[in-house]
Amino acid sequence: MTATEGHIDAVRPAPRVGMQAVAQKAGVSVATVSNAINRPELVSQALRRRVETAISELGYIPNAAARSLRTGRTESLGAVVFDLANPFFAVSARHMSNVANDRGYALTVMSTDQVITREEASLDFLIRHGVRGIVVTTALPDLSQLVAVHDRGVGVMLLAQESDNPAIGSVHVDDFAGMRLLVEHLIRSGRRQFGFVDGPGRAHQHVARRAALLRVLEEAGLDPAAHLTEVVASAPDLDGGRAATVELLARRGASLDAIVGINDYTAIGVMLSLQSAGLSVPDDIAVTGFDDIDIAKMLAVPLTTIRQPMAELGSIAVGQLIDACESGSPMSQRVLVPELVIRRSTST
Repeated sequence: MTATEGHIDAVRPAPRVGMQAVAQKAGVSVATVSNAINRPELVSQALRRRVETAISELGYIPNAAARSLRTGRTESLGAVVFDLANPFFAVSARHMSNVANDRGYALTVMSTDQVITREEASLDFLIRHGVRGIVVTTALPDLSQLVAVHDRGVGVMLLAQESDNPAIGSVHVDDFAGMRLLVEHLIRSGRRQFGFVDGPGRAHQHVARRAALLRVLEEAGLDPAAHLTEVVASAPDLDGGRAATVELLARRGASLDAIVGINDYTAIGVMLSLQSAGLSVPDDIAVTGFDDIDIAKMLAVPLTTIRQPMAELGSIAVGQLIDACESGSPMSQRVLVPELVIRRSTST
């Protein structure tokens, strides 16, 4: 039937404006248009303006899918972190995403729960999907696999961890210095019998924090064999902190006068477990964390901790990753200064 018989023909979309039309409008070659879009440093400012004007007037939209087929890369990034339920990573991821979006990139965030096989699978997934770079908080024992990712042409930036390889960028707070501040504060407060709730695996930042705890005790003349009881939590989270505290109390009972959590999330679990056991924080046992997540200051007994600037860490990680990927410059290494935040969980 025809339209005159009561039917309306399907509305066809306007044909997509192509690069050839832009070239004709600007009076340049197709190659010049391509360079102006993809490699603007190769095109003079005058020619770029002509191409940009033509693009604006014609409503040309670069075909990202076609470009990704040619280059093997998309305007996308990945992030692989421990646990998005942990507010530290949730806040960092939000700011990573904001910076990526502002700079024209999409960000895919994946959570591993510090399971190495899950981390490896996440990295492989992101590489196969053509990301230009990946922000990683790694549970891997060394950086060799991440260097292999870099060698495949994908930029890698560590979040909240130190890099010992110039191919891998990093942005982190000095974890050793931060834990030193916490333990020195506890010793000044008269605490002498320490419990330590460590995280599972060998995460770089956790190793540094434990090393600082041991060093400060030794420097204060407190033999760790006599003054420190360690428990490895099943996970660095609320449940892990709860269960680890039950074990600490079973092993040391009321002799403990301080418990150091590997992070805030774990330390809050410690405090909940102490409350269930009828113990007072800090009168019976002082508690410290590490991160300064928002809830740390909102607890009935606010938590003493080390402040990590979560928003800044996430923003720097993605911003510098994009800079390096776009310019081909070396990855940067940024170390931020830790800040001790003393609250009622250690001070009566």
